[in-house]
Amino acid sequence: MIKRVSIGSKDKYILKEIGAQSEKKKNSQPLSYKNKVVIKPWGYEFLIFENELVAIWQLHIKSTHSTSMHCHPLKKTSLTVLRGRALSNTFGLRQIIDGLGATIIDKGVFHSTKAESEHGIDIIELETPPNKTDLVRLNDAYGRQQEGYEGLKEMEEQRLSDFGYFYLDEPINPVEQTIDSCGCTMTISNYNSQQEFDKYFQLEDKSYYQICRGNVFNHDNEELYELGDTFNDVMASSKQSLSINERTVIIKISTV
Repeated sequence: MIKRVSIGSKDKYILKEIGAQSEKKKNSQPLSYKNKVVIKPWGYEFLIFENELVAIWQLHIKSTHSTSMHCHPLKKTSLTVLRGRALSNTFGLRQIIDGLGATIIDKGVFHSTKAESEHGIDIIELETPPNKTDLVRLNDAYGRQQEGYEGLKEMEEQRLSDFGYFYLDEPINPVEQTIDSCGCTMTISNYNSQQEFDKYFQLEDKSYYQICRGNVFNHDNEELYELGDTFNDVMASSKQSLSINERTVIIKISTV
C-alpha cells in the first residue's frame, strides 16, 4: 500500500511560525555525500543514488528510536520500508508501514518515522530536488531543534562496509545494475525511448518502482506518476498501458 500525504493548514502555520524564529545553527557540509555514512543519534544513513533531479538515501533507525518531527519546505519525499515495522506520523495521518510499504510526503509536510521492530528498521528515502539542508525540525528527542543537517564531524568515511554501504550509478544505456540490501533487491534501469520501455520494463508482483528521471504516462499522454513518485503493480495495473516521453530512469525494489 502506498499513501500520499499533502500539506495541511497546520503544517503551513507551524512552518511560518518556525520561520519567524531565529535562524537555525548551520553545520559544515561536504561537496558530495557519496562514500560517506552520516551518523545519527537514532542510527545512520548513506546516499545510494543521486543525479541533478533526485537523491536517494538508505536509513537504519534503531529499535524504539525515531527521527525528529521535521519537514522539507522545498522537496518531496518518498519513504519505502525495506525491513521492519515503522510508525509514520504526520499531523494528518498516523500509519504503520511494514513488509514492503511506502508513503509519499509532499513538500512542507511535517513527519517523523519511528522503529517499532526489535532490530530496528531499514528505509529507502527518495527526495526531489536533492537538497539535504532543506530541513526544518519542529521537535527532536536528541535536542537538535535549532540545528541544521548533520555536519562533517558526524560523517564516517573509513569503515563503510560495516554499514552495508553501496552506491548505484545512473545508467545511460538500457542496462541494469542490481544490488541486494536488507532482504531486498534494488535494480536501476534506464529507458531511452518508448520502444526500450516496452521491451524491458515489466511490472512485477510485490515490487515498488521509484522514478529518478522522467515521468510515466498512459497512452493518452495523461501523467500517472511524476518524478520522485513511488508506485507498484497494484496501482499501475488499474491504469492503461504505461508510456514515457523522454529518457526515464527507474529503480525497482523487490523482496529477495
